[in-house]
Amino acid sequence: MKKLLTRNAIACGALLFLGLISGVRSDVITDWNDIAIPLFRKAPSIFPPRQFALMHVAQFEAVNAVVGKYTPYVVNLAAPGASPEAAAAQAAHDILLRFYPTNQPALDAALATSLAAVADGTARNNGVILVAAVATQLWNLRASDGATLTVSNAFPGGPGLWLPTPGGVPTPILQQYAYVTPWALRCASQFRPGPPPALTSAQWAADFNEIKSLGVANSTTRTPEQTDIGLFIIDFPFFLLNSAAKQALAAKPMSLVDSARVFALMHMAADDAGITVFDCKYATTFGGPRPPSAPPTPTATTPRAPTPIGCRCARRHRIRNIPARIASSARR
Repeated sequence: MKKLLTRNAIACGALLFLGLISGVRSDVITDWNDIAIPLFRKAPSIFPPRQFALMHVAQFEAVNAVVGKYTPYVVNLAAPGASPEAAAAQAAHDILLRFYPTNQPALDAALATSLAAVADGTARNNGVILVAAVATQLWNLRASDGATLTVSNAFPGGPGLWLPTPGGVPTPILQQYAYVTPWALRCASQFRPGPPPALTSAQWAADFNEIKSLGVANSTTRTPEQTDIGLFIIDFPFFLLNSAAKQALAAKPMSLVDSARVFALMHMAADDAGITVFDCKYATTFGGPRPPSAPPTPTATTPRAPTPIGCRCARRHRIRNIPARIASSARR
């Protein structure tokens, strides 16, 4: 099952963007995704992928236990007489409540609204009862996945090595994420790339100068399309994925279990991507081609504190219509 999930999850994120069109269809999966997003936006930036994954995998496992269409990820339960809508709502509620216990009144109110839409009282109650086991199994599965470890390795610094970004944190953040257990990958290092180019190499100098040229806010070499792409991905990508998924489902409506499966696979892939990135990041202390305190080679010139395109003070462009322009280009 994990091999199948790995293959599907890797493809899922890219395929969803093909559905960027106007109009969004709502179901209990997307309803609770909307409820979760404001909570997750307040969380430390790397944890939303894990929270999204836990919530949506719980929803999938709960709905699938009712309809029995797919092999479960981990929860082997069957409740054919339960309401899948009630199960999905209760699953999302119970996972969110574990993360955000102080938000219980609002979460309880949202759950009451979802359950009120299920007319069959017996099926509704069976769906609610089912979720207690689903949420507990998944929560216990991820409780020891390494996300809460305390890891604080020393980084020596030096030419070409990691240095704090001016005005940023003094030490690398979330070092423990390099040790988190993935959802579908065999291990965090499964796709670890080879070593970076040597600091004195022509490749390093070329990469450095390209990033400086294309990344500065007032770049004269970046194309309009590249600017659109840069501004589009300023938002945390794990939130953008949700909008893409909802619009893809609007283009091709699915059953509730398939909708739950799309969101579960997408966020498993997203969380695994974050785990992979941090494994790659901390496998070496190499700083990468970002402006250091002095030119590393005679061929790599150092800008004087350039303002990058992603900086808030550089966001003078209105980006509201950028997704529509990208979608329009994809359909041509």
